[in-house]
Amino acid sequence: MKREKAATTEAVSQLDGTEVLRSLGPLSLQPPLVVHIPALNPFYSEMYISRHSVRSAPDGFAVIVNQGIQIVTLYPLPRSRLLEKIFAAFGVTAQQSDAGRVTTRLIRQMGSILACAVFKLQGVRRLIARHGPLKSFTRGAATRLIHDESGITERDSISSGDDVHLGNQKLTASAAFDFLLSRGVFRVGLELRCPHCTLEFWIAVDDLKSMVTCEYCGEQFLIAMQLQDRNWHYRRSFQPVFRRALPFMAVAVRH
Repeated sequence: MKREKAATTEAVSQLDGTEVLRSLGPLSLQPPLVVHIPALNPFYSEMYISRHSVRSAPDGFAVIVNQGIQIVTLYPLPRSRLLEKIFAAFGVTAQQSDAGRVTTRLIRQMGSILACAVFKLQGVRRLIARHGPLKSFTRGAATRLIHDESGITERDSISSGDDVHLGNQKLTASAAFDFLLSRGVFRVGLELRCPHCTLEFWIAVDDLKSMVTCEYCGEQFLIAMQLQDRNWHYRRSFQPVFRRALPFMAVAVRH
């Protein structure tokens, strides 16, 4: 659990000799992550190693412990389970859908919900849809597709109704493609032609070496003669999240 600084607590003595540890400082488990619904107190108890009694409160939470206990270990609450418990407290059965799981995985892959703003660009979505994991393309073809499909406002800049930004920088076709590369959406490699079977195949940059093996005939050959004026070729990642998340990528991300 990440927090800005150590949480502070105060001990409140009870009539039965126990003490209540009440949180005072900044803590990521304060509301709204700890929702004040008394029926959820047993669920909140799962935050702790020992079976302490937990009571939610409008301004945080309290832990009932025996006198002398000085350390209480906290665990972060799974948000999906918390939401399920909140709905269950009111008699509603809630469960995360497959679309929700795919979207959650996509957000994690991109780094944040704001980083998904790049998918507002129609050209980005078209690029992902048109090129599967086994179809290669050049950087120039990718940036042209992103630029042309997203609408031209000025040279190398793009617009999809609203200006799209990553941080404080307005997104361009080149910047959008670089960002997708940094998030592992696409892989980079070379297309080589085997001198034995004359078939062309793609090889990832991580697998490049002086002698490579043709994926069709299995023969080895030197690649040095084929490196002159050779353009890098890209392919979409094998991760299925980018294919399954395509229907959800068009949702506008506001920030």
